Amino acid sequence: MDTEKKEIQKVKKPTTFEKQVNILRERNLQIGDTQYAIEVLSRINYYRLSAYILSYKIDDKYLDGVSFKEIYNLYEFDKRPL
Repeated sequence: MDTEKKEIQKVKKPTTFEKQVNILRERNLQIGDTQYAIEVLSRINYYRLSAYILSYKIDDKYLDGVSFKEIYNLYEFDKRPL
């Protein structure tokens, strides 16, 4: 029972879409339109999108000039059928 309790405590608590946008901004991702970013995150999920951002990240910061819209465009391009 103790092990189960410890495992449950390790799970991250969910955050709001607004908080997710703030986290991305704090890590240097350029987000011009907050509402647009919230709408995108509500549809496709923070973790799915974050896979496209990994190559633009050093340590815990995104490279200068990388924008949310760029990353979303990569995601959209990647999901198009061949």
